[in-house]
Amino acid sequence: SCKALNGFLVILACEGEVFFATHNIESYLGFHQSDIVHQSVYELVHSEDREELQRQLMWNSHLPPDQSQLTLQEALHGDQVALERNFTVRFRCLLDNTSGFLRLDVRGKIKILHGQNRKTEEAPLALFAVCTPFGPPSLLELPQKEVMYKSKHKLDLSLVSMDQKGKMLLGYSDLELVNKGGYDLVHYDDLAYVASAHQELLKTGASGMIAYRLQTRDGSWQWLQTSSRLVYKNSKPDFIICTHRPLMEEEGRDLLGKRTMDFKVTYLD
Repeated sequence: SCKALNGFLVILACEGEVFFATHNIESYLGFHQSDIVHQSVYELVHSEDREELQRQLMWNSHLPPDQSQLTLQEALHGDQVALERNFTVRFRCLLDNTSGFLRLDVRGKIKILHGQNRKTEEAPLALFAVCTPFGPPSLLELPQKEVMYKSKHKLDLSLVSMDQKGKMLLGYSDLELVNKGGYDLVHYDDLAYVASAHQELLKTGASGMIAYRLQTRDGSWQWLQTSSRLVYKNSKPDFIICTHRPLMEEEGRDLLGKRTMDFKVTYLD
């Protein structure tokens, strides 16, 4: 499964379009699968990496000098080493709001993209690849723990419901959550910060990502990164939907150090 791969799969048409991505791309980059399919991959990577990516997507860019005359058919039917790819590239990332980019290790192979009825003679080519975060092991383990979850709240932030992933992460049952006020589980030092974001949300209809701590069932503190939006009914605010991403302790501490009262809107979902 893709989970075991610790990464997501992409098919990048060699002309530069994202042909396919597995849905778990969202837990790495924050983009929903449907946001990026059929978009230009060059829009999704760091401007300094575009040229290199373009080179990697050219089928013949890796031919050894003595085979530079090789045709595509010959390359496809030979040992295909020249069609294998392994490189790193910085992808735009909505989750890692430190730099806005995440360096990924891309490993795969250029193949024919079948089933595309095209008027041109040549079958379209694509890079079929697995993308994994490039970096220290502690961050590599992140996506497995990274279970984004959603919760629904009344306008005063008291909890209406939380999805299964959230309940598993925090350890509470429905019964234990049913009468929880919006601030009951928030760390004392984060109360003012969460309250300001809540005010902003009620004023503008959305709150940017905030990082703060919630108390789990066993009394420990879980860092979360949360974005929220108001849902309206008959053009009146009706309830709040929050999308949460669990953070590792060091990420949370890092974001705490960067904390500002600027709740500009950046969505997790």
